[in-house]
Amino acid sequence: MNFFLAQFEARGKPISISHVLYQRSLALLTSPPLPASRDLLIQTNKIAHHFCCLTFNVYALSGENALSKAKTATQRLLMALDGTPIVLVGMMGAGKTSVGRRLAHHLERQFLDSDHEIEAAAGMNIEDYFTTHGEKQFRLGEAKVVQRLLEEKNIVLATGGGAFINETTRQIIEKKAVSVWINAEFDLLFARVSRKSNRPLLKTPNPRQTLKDLIDQRYPTYELADVHVTTSEVPHDTVANEIIGALNLYFNNKSQQS
Repeated sequence: MNFFLAQFEARGKPISISHVLYQRSLALLTSPPLPASRDLLIQTNKIAHHFCCLTFNVYALSGENALSKAKTATQRLLMALDGTPIVLVGMMGAGKTSVGRRLAHHLERQFLDSDHEIEAAAGMNIEDYFTTHGEKQFRLGEAKVVQRLLEEKNIVLATGGGAFINETTRQIIEKKAVSVWINAEFDLLFARVSRKSNRPLLKTPNPRQTLKDLIDQRYPTYELADVHVTTSEVPHDTVANEIIGALNLYFNNKSQQS
């Protein structure tokens, strides 16, 4: 019976009630027998064995059904998108780049990061660009880069925190793509951005208050995005799958309205 437990572990499934029932059934098989007739013990062992097999099959099937549903949701979204780019917007630290890579992987799309593309075009990192040219000039260059990138189909594009706030850039996104706001609580955002020192807008005497002020300023504009997804300390794959579900709902509602 250890074979079944090995299969559970190999599949990497989370512990469920089926697993608990299996463990109890296994204990019934392996525990010392109580005084009883030989025939009764044989019948009890047979019943326990069949029950173990049944719960294992149900457990494995539930995982296969979940995988099948995920594939169906992905296929449905790809048909609805028909090549339309997906643009991820939101605050610094929301996970746009990390989640974007996982989302692109699920959808078999190319992943692009607007900040990385800006750095490549300018020949310097974002922090140096801010220092040398200022934020206003940066936003002008950012709008041009986003417009160029959105000429491509079948991409997932992660944008900088201020990109969607800029009206010119936002209009480009609204015209050429479907936008997804990845929202996150302040404490999570601050914990993440505090791990890095390359956030030019947070280089202030009180970065915590600066981040709060940016949230107050930007969230009303982020709400203009087509789709909203709230993230927390969960695997990036989880957020990517939530985005796929939210986009399917968005396109479904859109088709019903037309």
